[in-house]
Amino acid sequence: MTRKVINEYLLSLKLTNKAEATITKYRWILERFFSECLVSLGELTSGDVLTWLNKFSAGKNTKTLNLFLSTLSSFFQFCLEEEYLENMVMKTRWRLKIPQGLPNYLNEQEYAQVKLAAEKLSLRDRALVHFYFLQDVGGQKSRNYVLKMLIWISEQLKY
Repeated sequence: MTRKVINEYLLSLKLTNKAEATITKYRWILERFFSECLVSLGELTSGDVLTWLNKFSAGKNTKTLNLFLSTLSSFFQFCLEEEYLENMVMKTRWRLKIPQGLPNYLNEQEYAQVKLAAEKLSLRDRALVHFYFLQDVGGQKSRNYVLKMLIWISEQLKY
């Protein structure tokens, strides 16, 4: 029965125009889960899923774990909608937070050194350096600054 439900789920993904690589990855994840978790789909509980996840997660990357959680959650949601399950066996609190990389900022001295070095560059390259430093600035400020930069460049080209 589990194989039939997995195939039905994968067919529904195909009908919603999911990429072939996505469907293949989901198939692999579901087959791995059901080959290692020996409880049938109808008798599956949150505890069974959590036990398998704890065993599986040892040494795995956060993104990999979230891919598995997302795939299983999507599959079990499908099973719930199609009434193969009576209640959801996944918990949203199991989702792991992916750490965000911290942005690197220049200190005042480094910023000054870059500006000095930029003075030796061509006009185009100086404009690019100035625009690069704008990336921290929000939308409207950025647009206003770009407009000022364009005016400055056109004035520089007159000389």
